[in-house]
Formats: sequence, C-alpha cells, structure tokens
Amino acid sequence: MRMLTGVNGTRTLDPELAALATLIPLIDLHDMEQARRIERTVVEEMHRGSHPGPVEHHSAPRPDGSGVALTLRRPRPASRRIPGAVPRASLPVLVFLHGGSFVTGGLHTEEERCGYYADATGCAVLSVDYRLSPEHPYPAALDDCGWVLDWLADNAAGLGLDPTRVAMGGLSAGGALAAGTALRWRDARRTAAGGGARLQVVLQLLLHPVLDGTLGTASVRLFEDTPIITGQHLRDCWAMYLGVGLGDDEGLQAAVRAPSARYASPGRVDDLAGLPPVFLSTAEFDPLRDEGLSFALGLLAAGIPVELHHYARAFHSFDSFSATRMGRTALAAHVDALHAAFR
Repeated sequence: MRMLTGVNGTRTLDPELAALATLIPLIDLHDMEQARRIERTVVEEMHRGSHPGPVEHHSAPRPDGSGVALTLRRPRPASRRIPGAVPRASLPVLVFLHGGSFVTGGLHTEEERCGYYADATGCAVLSVDYRLSPEHPYPAALDDCGWVLDWLADNAAGLGLDPTRVAMGGLSAGGALAAGTALRWRDARRTAAGGGARLQVVLQLLLHPVLDGTLGTASVRLFEDTPIITGQHLRDCWAMYLGVGLGDDEGLQAAVRAPSARYASPGRVDDLAGLPPVFLSTAEFDPLRDEGLSFALGLLAAGIPVELHHYARAFHSFDSFSATRMGRTALAAHVDALHAAFR
C-alpha cells in the first residue's frame, strides 16, 4: 500500500491504485517531445490487448481550411441499450475530449474508454483531436471544440445522430474544454448564434476537471507528491495553455484574469445559470480536488443539477485504470449518468 507523505501527515491510497501508482511515470512538461512520447507509451501499455471496436474517421472544418480530426464510435450490435428509453432512429452522442494537461494526448488517448461508453451506454461517441499547447495556446483547443459542435449540428441527421441528445464530456484538461464549450454553447443559445445553438446539450460529464487557472486552492498547494499530476505540473500546464513563460507566476495570474480567458477557466465564471446538468468526479489525492468541489457548489447555487462523486483514497484520473475495482465502479457511474441524460 503506497503512502503519500505531506504536511497533513500520511495519506493512504487504495491498495490496487497504490500498486499501479508505482508504475506510472510523472511527466516533465519542460521536455515536450519526451512528455508526448511517455504519454503515448503509457497509453499503449494500458490499452494492450483491448478491442474498443471500429471507428469512423471524420473532419470538422476550421475557417482557415484545415480540419479537426474526429473519430466516431457507434455501439456494437450486442451492446446495452438505454434503460427505459423510447426507441429512436438516431443515436444520442457523447462528445468526449481527452486529457493530457492541454499539451499531450490525441485520438489514441481514450480509445478504450470511449469504446466502453459507446457499448455500455448505447450511444455514439465522438472523440476530438483538438490542437495542443504550447504550439497552439488558448483559445485554439476551445475553438476546435466549438467548430466540432458546428459540424455536428450540420451533419447529425446524415450520420444518424440525435442533435437533441448531446453530452459534452472530458477528462482533466478535457474537462476544462468540455465545461468551457458548454459555457459557450449556453451563451450562443442566449443570442441564437452559431451551430452550437442548434444542439441540445443534456449533460456535462466532467471527470477530474481542470477548472481554475489561479491555482489558489489548498489541494494545489498541498499535493506535490501525488501520482499523475502535482501542483507544479498544473502551474506548468496552465502557463503553456495560456502562452505564458514557465515560472512566470505573475504573468500567469494576469493571463488567467484577463477577460479574454473567460472560457479557459470555467471555475472563475460567476454566471453559471442556464448550463446543462453536470456529473462531476473528484479524487481525494488530486491537486484539482478543491476546484472541482467548489465548482459543484457554484453550480448548485445557480440552480444547476449536479451529481457529484468524490472518491476517497484515489488519485487523479484513477478511472482510466479499468482493471481496478474503483476504476470499474467509477466507469459504471458515468454510464448511469449518460443513461439518465439520454432517456
């Protein structure tokens, strides 16, 4: 059983997660080529032997003529269907955004998870290869997500997808993008502008989300020895995302508070009214823990339905490890939330 030692004394991880934690390398974002190589290697090892099912490849156009690469998974014939749902000709769709601290990852990152969601939920899952920082700082990734919603609004009927049953989901940095995209969608509906306004987003599935670039919470300050990510890791990834020099804390704080960064840091948004319902998960030994809990309270105060799952003895992104009891339990909760939203 792995013990994490911090200013609050010894912290005990779940035994299965503790065993895995000893095998997970911390990724140093100061060497981006190596960081991306390690991320891909870890994902390949995690998914070895898995068969997430066939995919369709699509592309959402950007205004400059380039495209956002997408994969679309449909439930396999033997998959579960949504309990209690009235059979419909078109499938609900989960738009899922991978994690990777805004700087690593791609369509390969969540293949197993997305295949599981499609088969267990009976929905289509659209994965997004958004642009990465530091080469493409904010708002590039968020813009990509918005253009994907436009593309989905234009193409849902032809693909057999239901634009009235769309969920926005994301893990870690993908959670920040999912929440930011939901805010943009809410604002577009208020002005009846953009493709997003032609969709109905029925759920935000926010898994250990990055939410507040000010990094002022107790969990960010305390957790410098935790698996997957640490407080320092978050400071580095936010600097790269917002185009600020590493170690420039004053510049980072100014960038986070700039009006143009409104959608980058959803946890700092005051007006949360009118957003879709939220499923939000946090973990005890995650630097992101406190901003997730704070966001949940803010949503509730704004009258937004929130299903909050907080996992003791767990670390960031533990639900990526489906071989563990806690990982399977968490994934099952995600499926239940999607079932309820898509009925």
